[in-house]
Amino acid sequence: MADSQTLPALFQELKNIYSTYVTDQYQEDGETVEVIRSLSPLEQEAFSRQAQDFVERLIGSLIFNFRHDNHHLGSGTDPLFAHLLAHCQRVMDFTIPTPTTIGFDESDQLVLWIHPLRFIGLVQSVLEARDLIRHECFHLLFEHLTMYQSALNDPNQREWANLATDVQINQNLNHMPVGSVTLEEVEEIVEHALDPFEGSAYYYQALKKASEEREKSREQDKAQKKQEGGGSEHGAGLGNEGVDSADKQGVAKQAGEFNPNPTEDRANTNTKAPTSPQLIRSSDLQNSKRHDAFQSDSDHRQLQENTVRQAVKEALNQLTERQRGSFTSRIEQAVNAFQHEPALDWRRLVKQGFGRLPRGYHPTKKHMNRRQPERIDLSGRQVDHQVTLLVFVDTSASMSEEELAYILGELQNIAHQLAAKVKVIQTDNEIKRVDELGKVDMANIMYKGRGGTLFTPAFQWLHEEGYNNHNSLAVYFTDGFGESEGSLNRYGYRNMYWVLVGDSVNDLSVESYGRAYLLINDPKYVQSGLAKPNDKWKGGL
Repeated sequence: MADSQTLPALFQELKNIYSTYVTDQYQEDGETVEVIRSLSPLEQEAFSRQAQDFVERLIGSLIFNFRHDNHHLGSGTDPLFAHLLAHCQRVMDFTIPTPTTIGFDESDQLVLWIHPLRFIGLVQSVLEARDLIRHECFHLLFEHLTMYQSALNDPNQREWANLATDVQINQNLNHMPVGSVTLEEVEEIVEHALDPFEGSAYYYQALKKASEEREKSREQDKAQKKQEGGGSEHGAGLGNEGVDSADKQGVAKQAGEFNPNPTEDRANTNTKAPTSPQLIRSSDLQNSKRHDAFQSDSDHRQLQENTVRQAVKEALNQLTERQRGSFTSRIEQAVNAFQHEPALDWRRLVKQGFGRLPRGYHPTKKHMNRRQPERIDLSGRQVDHQVTLLVFVDTSASMSEEELAYILGELQNIAHQLAAKVKVIQTDNEIKRVDELGKVDMANIMYKGRGGTLFTPAFQWLHEEGYNNHNSLAVYFTDGFGESEGSLNRYGYRNMYWVLVGDSVNDLSVESYGRAYLLINDPKYVQSGLAKPNDKWKGGL
């Protein structure tokens, strides 16, 4: 291809080549399906080179568009995305099940994978191609790759995460290809209207609630039929994954997905020329296998999160003031999550608190006695690392169940990283319930209470259960409105961190001793869309 060719000309040439590979075309379930003949390795290599040339010029055009088209919907983020993609290796791959996907390779480096045939076959214009690339960049900007790893590992939650992340992104794009997830399609699934331009967590919770309500209704129907003696116990209802077949079909047809680690999907795939024809259809944009996340330890996840944050920060540093000033308010909010120092993040502060806890010791023969190393008959000492994280949750009406679910999810990640036992204590004006994470699924924790708030019962419970400043650390999530300091009995417990769901640490009615933090200073919380409309990033305490 000549360098003088324009993007539309390059795209049309690729379309012409692609058409020579199509051997059949038919309609299936209202969509066009194209049958692609098997390509030889030489044909794959040649088409990959041409597609790579087109994609590289497409990425370069993101900055060109900003300079010449200030009114384009994506122009404000285009320079950011162009610089962000400079941190991603671009790989043409005929084995991925979707046109594009972004994620990490085996060395935790960012990679944009593109299936040349699916990409060129499904997009119908340069505008659609450009929006598909932007879509993958939004996954990075919204931190979806790390935010939803736990959900993507759970078959019951994977489809909700897929739909929620894509509908958040696609509302910011005007030219996504046919088959991409829309707000209207998600509304059909949940069977009620949804607010536009919300965070992915908002849509995730709506999908989750709708699915759980369907499951509850079906279980009730099954129980009633069984009681009446009509119908088999297994005649109707849910499959093994907790999503009914109709839901699965809807999700599989509508979910456009990203993949934190597509290399796992291809681990057992033949990367040579396919031995049978490939089918190209618009639902390839939504292949439900694409978001299968890999199992990774906490250090792995932290490294990937740092990789994304560093890439976005460096891309932001490349922008001019004019380019930064063109961001929409929604993009500005996402960018702010990367620009503020994470030292105010309550999650990091809890980890630091664990690091400062004194540890006990127990005797062991695995270590020599430091005072008398020549005495091999004497036991040495080993640090006792088992510490309990105690999470008090104010179940008053000021906290939504979505906020509670988010908090518990983050605490579960922290506990995994610190190898700590975690207990969740639900309380308002008295202790309502105690659960240990790990022995009970977070989704099965039922929130009790919803009355007024008193803090003394929490400290009294700590005292009665034998928890002290040496064997535990406590975090209290609350709106801060409880009794006064003069009425509070702390029983000598000092390792209490307060995380407030309001917008001021001054809302706390008792002394914090410098350990009160705001939930809205958590970048992930702001990014998730759970922050209320009047919540603003504080940037400090």
